[in-house]
Amino acid sequence: FVVDTIAKMLASETRQRRRRPHDQENFQRQATALISDLSHDVLGDGLGRYFRRSHRAYEGLTRYHPPFLSKKVSDVVDTMVTSGLVRQKLGENKEGEKIATLITPTEAFAEAVKQRGLTFSDFRRAKNQETITLRKRPPDMWTKGELLDYEDTEKTHRYREEMRIINEALAKADLGFDHPLYPSAAVDTSDRFLSRRFNGSFEQGGRLFGGYWQPLPKEIRKQGLRIDGEPVAVLDFGQMAVRLAYGLAGTEPPQGDAYLIEPYGQAYREGFKTLISAMLFSDKALTKKPKGTKELLPKTKVKTLCEAVVKTHSPIAHAFNIGLGLSLMYKESEVMVAILLTLIHSGITALPIHDALAVSVSNVERAYRVMHDTFVQEVGINPIIKTE
Repeated sequence: FVVDTIAKMLASETRQRRRRPHDQENFQRQATALISDLSHDVLGDGLGRYFRRSHRAYEGLTRYHPPFLSKKVSDVVDTMVTSGLVRQKLGENKEGEKIATLITPTEAFAEAVKQRGLTFSDFRRAKNQETITLRKRPPDMWTKGELLDYEDTEKTHRYREEMRIINEALAKADLGFDHPLYPSAAVDTSDRFLSRRFNGSFEQGGRLFGGYWQPLPKEIRKQGLRIDGEPVAVLDFGQMAVRLAYGLAGTEPPQGDAYLIEPYGQAYREGFKTLISAMLFSDKALTKKPKGTKELLPKTKVKTLCEAVVKTHSPIAHAFNIGLGLSLMYKESEVMVAILLTLIHSGITALPIHDALAVSVSNVERAYRVMHDTFVQEVGINPIIKTE
């Protein structure tokens, strides 16, 4: 399919001179990557791919980019447009931010993919993809920072070796998906590649991202995932960030729900959960309520609400408004990686979902014990673990 599609692209060109051998090889490698990615999109969400047309975007390419990627990729895309394979929506500047160009498969391309009978099993992830990514520290907890290059250290080598072990175990695992109300054909169960995403430094962030199970809706994930042919249960660390902050302070958190703030009570629990998280991530006192909490918090000044949080959690008052959140997330990620490695050593497959794990129902008790013991060892206090 790829060979035939590239032939169609070359036939549509009006070049007067042939490319040099090296340039032709790069053209074909870039075309192969784009055709493969867009074919995969046809089978999945069909949302397309973003890329940058600016030549400056390809100066000083880093460890995250394939070696054949170059400023000529826009020429490849233009040829795909001329051939009727893709549409492109040119990027533009919006409020000072450069928006990447979006390319999406045409109906003709999508039909060709279906006529060839391609399935997810026809695709393989490129080898040697980077599993340890470093991003610029974001301005807030909702923004993803830009990728940063870095020099390897003993620590990054350790992280990468841990991810190699985890990814190799996942590649061999018996994983599946079966849900009566969700199209199984749209779920690529071969997509198991995980990476760790750090923010600003290698001691901030570090959560694991990737895998076909993470983007699934919560209930669909719980009902449709299969491990070793069995349904799954999800084991979730409760009140994670708050308990990590107490652990770092060397003191046990108070009994009860950390998100119930007096005198407001249960009615505003979800709002205070978001507010506490924002206070842990922010490096200064909040001046407005976090995004999306207008209806979830009392109609009171945010300063008053924050004071109530500090009063309830006075042993960790020092942890608020100093930008501690990403450091807590790093500790969480180290706990999760340690749990995964222990489970792998015990022959148990687990699928990470940030601060939760999906395991087969027959392994719930063993996984629970590993999660509990690892948290106590790493953090120094008992965790809250919910089974769903």
